[in-house]
Formats: sequence, C-alpha cells, structure tokens
Amino acid sequence: DGPDTWDVDAEHLDAPTSDQAEPAQQETIVSSPDAVEEPAVQAEPVSEPEQEPLPAVTVDTSLLSEVEFYLLDKDGKKSNIYTFNVDQLAAFAQILNDYRAALPEDGTLHFVIPPVSYVANNILVKGTYTGWGSNLEDVLQPVVTDGVYVYDVADILTPYLETERLYPVNDHHWQPFSASKVAEEMIRNQGVPPMDFYEYRYYVSYLPNSKPLYRDALRSLSLPADTVPVMEPVCPVNAFKIKNFTQRSPDTFIDKSKGGLMSYMGGMQPGPWRYFEGGFHTGRKALLVTDSFGLTLAPFLVPYYDEILFVDLRESLFSLEASGGTIREYIEYFDIDDIYMISSAYNPTIVEQVQARLFRYLG
Repeated sequence: DGPDTWDVDAEHLDAPTSDQAEPAQQETIVSSPDAVEEPAVQAEPVSEPEQEPLPAVTVDTSLLSEVEFYLLDKDGKKSNIYTFNVDQLAAFAQILNDYRAALPEDGTLHFVIPPVSYVANNILVKGTYTGWGSNLEDVLQPVVTDGVYVYDVADILTPYLETERLYPVNDHHWQPFSASKVAEEMIRNQGVPPMDFYEYRYYVSYLPNSKPLYRDALRSLSLPADTVPVMEPVCPVNAFKIKNFTQRSPDTFIDKSKGGLMSYMGGMQPGPWRYFEGGFHTGRKALLVTDSFGLTLAPFLVPYYDEILFVDLRESLFSLEASGGTIREYIEYFDIDDIYMISSAYNPTIVEQVQARLFRYLG
C-alpha cells in the first residue's frame, strides 16, 4: 500500500467514499463495549430558531483591532492571508466569555484557529515563504475573561518547521504531531506537565502488520508527507455516541485498520455527541467544540480527563432535536470542567456561520 492520502476538497472528514474500500476485517484498538442505553432524560422540547442571531456584545471594542493571518518571505515582508475585522472579533470574544461563564469557577476555555495546509505548505513545501504568524492572541486575549486562553498556532509550531512533519501535502488538515503540540500548550497553561508526542506509540498503516513504533523508530522511517501515524492510546478508552443525554450507541476512538486520519475516531460523524471515557481518574471532564481538526487533538487530551465530550455543530452533524438539549445543559449534566474550542474557519462566511452556531446552541 502507498502512503495515506486525504480528500483535500472535503469540508470535513466523513466516512470513506465509494472509492475508498473498507478493510475486510477491522482491527479496533480502542472502541466501546456493548451499547448501554438508559432511559432518556426528559428535557423540554427544543426547536431550531429561524434566524441566526449573534450575541449582544458587552466587551470593550475600543480595545480591539483587526487580526491578520500572514506569511513572511525571506526579506521579512508580510503577505496577508486573511483578516478578522473588529465586529467578528467582538462576537468571538463575547462567545468565549459566555461559554466560560457556563463552566465552574475553576474551569478553563481554550480557543484556537489552526492554519490549514494551503497556508502551512507555502512554508513547508513551496519554500516561497520562511515564516508565518498572526496577532490573534495579542488582540483577543485582553478582552476575554479570566480562564479563557487564546493560542497562536504558528507561534507554537514554528520551532518545528525544519524538523517535523506538520501538515500533509494533499490534505487541508494538520498532522497529529501539530495537534499534539497545541494540546501540550493548552495543558501546560493549566499547570500540568504534558506528555510529549513521542511518549506515545504509533502505527504506520502502509506497513503490513506493523508493530507500534516509538520515537527513534518512527523518525527513522522518513515518512512521506501524506503518511499519518496512528497513535496508540496510553490507556483503554470506551467510546459512545450520545443523544438525549443518556441514550448511547457504540463508537470508535482509535481504529488503526482504517489507516491515516480516518483512524482517528473514524472521521467526523453525527452523534450528535461523541463521548470518550478514559482510565486516568483525574477528576476532570472536558468538552471539545470543534471541526475536523479536533479529531487528532482529542486523543492527546485523554491522559488529563476522565471523560471527554466531543461535538461538531455543523448542520450535517448536529441538531437540537437529535441532541435533546443545549450545550449548556450538556455542560451541566456531564459536569464539564474545561472547554476546547477549535475552528479552522478562514473566510468571512464560515466565520459568521461558526459564531452563529456557537451562540445558537449554547442555550
């Protein structure tokens, strides 16, 4: 088999298309036990609003300025990729503050906008540019409440530009290594020493009957850019899809038989909620509100949480009717401590859609 590839035109990671044959036998590393179905929590009927409102902004917009995402050439000249205007930033700040307010006093919220591969590969592959960056963290951090953290992915990944495989060539998502480094920074911000990417073991799907590889063995392979190593979790993880709070059906967390990015939670699937239960007994629970970039980030949060809820609010994957409750109600029901919010949106239409859904479904 050749190196793993991915559909760069896909809006999000879905189940394999007709030309992507399923393996005859799927060897699951970590998945759910038998489905457990309990009586559904009786919640008030919910319905979809007809319009897409945004929150009333109470943040001080005088503290905000435009945010630029840019590339740098060898002479240090900036080439702007995308700009967030003050209104978009004010809406994001308000949404972050509202979500933080739904958490307990010691809760934290972590917000990141990952660059997609067409941005990163201008540096990593084409060589036209030598650096990248944004002022998102500098602009947004001062107007969000305590316990909210904003991250600059370019700043986190820049030390690894010359030494690690950060993005595939033929896919717009990031490599697990990049997701792991962002997760490490998020965990470190909470005063907890994070596990390094190479402390996990990985499978390489195009090697027949491959054994899990550690740091030196993985690096020595000189993997093609589009090959995605599949992480082996450090503890068993029970995986379920959830609706109506308690109705569960089996789900997959890591399935190395699928190969590549599809090994991570089987790609984006309607749940509408996905639930992962680990075994580290940390006493904390997390919620990921994310797009498909969260698939490879979620596994690197497992050592720090007893339970992880995962939700993608795009229309094909989420509805209030299927959920049976709002995000706020799920936060309360599952006693969520921390939220990780990941959005790779880069154009104004998508940004506004993301903001509207975040506000709409919080409740």
